[in-house]
Amino acid sequence: MIFSSKVASHSCKNVARSALICLAAMLMTACGGSSGDGSGGPINNGSSGETAENTISGNVGGIEACSVADINRWIDERMRDDYIYYDSVPVLNLQGYSDPTELLGDLRVLPDVYSSVVDKQQNEQLISNSRVPPRFGFWSRDASDGKRHFADVSGNSPMDNAGIERGDLLVAINGVNYEDITSDLWGEFIVGEPDELLTAVFTVSTGGDAPRDVPVTKAAYIEKTVPVFGTFDQDNGQLGYIKLDSFRGTSSDELDEAVEFMIARGVNELILDLRYNGGGFTRVARKLASQIAGPAFVGEVYSRRQFNDKYSRLNTDQTIESQALNLSLSRLVVLTTNETASASETLINGLAPFVETVVIGAATEGKPFTSVGQDYCGKRLNAMSTLTTNGVGVSVIGGITPTCAVTDDFLAPTDSAADALTGAAFEYIKNGSCPMQQIAYAKARMNDVALESY
Repeated sequence: MIFSSKVASHSCKNVARSALICLAAMLMTACGGSSGDGSGGPINNGSSGETAENTISGNVGGIEACSVADINRWIDERMRDDYIYYDSVPVLNLQGYSDPTELLGDLRVLPDVYSSVVDKQQNEQLISNSRVPPRFGFWSRDASDGKRHFADVSGNSPMDNAGIERGDLLVAINGVNYEDITSDLWGEFIVGEPDELLTAVFTVSTGGDAPRDVPVTKAAYIEKTVPVFGTFDQDNGQLGYIKLDSFRGTSSDELDEAVEFMIARGVNELILDLRYNGGGFTRVARKLASQIAGPAFVGEVYSRRQFNDKYSRLNTDQTIESQALNLSLSRLVVLTTNETASASETLINGLAPFVETVVIGAATEGKPFTSVGQDYCGKRLNAMSTLTTNGVGVSVIGGITPTCAVTDDFLAPTDSAADALTGAAFEYIKNGSCPMQQIAYAKARMNDVALESY
């Protein structure tokens, strides 16, 4: 089996590079927060919609409308109604909470750690329009060489447009060697104040080349959720590769472009890179699953959604849909880490009864919940409202176990054979077995480091 050294060229910008980021969960309901598709949930005593804007008519019980006390009252009320664990929510002194986020954290019932309350406008811009508030658009980690590398760069971000790539070595910021940057300096150079348009000079090295200085200014941007796709030559056809950031409102059209590209080139194998995909709209994930499975499985149950006992009448089955663009694959190779969650897990789990799914990487997060956002006073509550299984009743609780356990590393672009996960996928497709050199995964802890993006 022979693979081309570069991804095939096409109209997508930066095709030969990997550029993706999963933003911090606090900024998006789709990343470990809500994976609901805005339908089928009990909103306002049973109605359903994309989201629900609760009406405000003066004070409630003497509480000023939209005050912290009022928002706390609303959150407590919703968590005792359509929340999946409504009957186990603790009784708390609401007046003791000056921050609704802290209240929600104490109202949640394990294993739910995902229910969140966020700014409605910012959240809507992100999950529907992929509009990211001012950021550089990167996150970094220590790689296996013990040095700090850019672990990912968000598609269309200031960092991406400045030419910085995943795998690049971070040498210095503003002339200070990375090893000497304290938390205070990091806050000054990188974090700053909310919406502050900082400029920083990053000293980076690519592939051992001489370090170069790259000035970058924070900015708001529309993120590409499918920043990389293309094909590799193999002996028996074309191997496709799609890197998918998140299932957002903009993702459907981006995925159509990628799938159409695969069809035109006769792709018969696909690597779907979900390693940092924390979820998003389940309707977008179901569409992609339907395109992968093809018309032979239209009407088969892809996922089952179960509400709490007060709303069991709303339990629904989601099926494989008819799609104009179809890959009709017999096997799918998926790249995962423990940051792969929610709608991403539903896609893998939902396809498993119909398409051979080979999982390369680490066990996924194990998030079996979905939610429908509810809006009030400029806040959006994403209370987990359903438990999800696939069509044969299998849940992702505990995470999806990889076929080949491989440690994610940050030394090369993700669409390169030099990348640990992608290289292992190539080996599996070629030989039908897991690469032996990845046995060391059992002792590795890199994937347990919390993701931080800037």
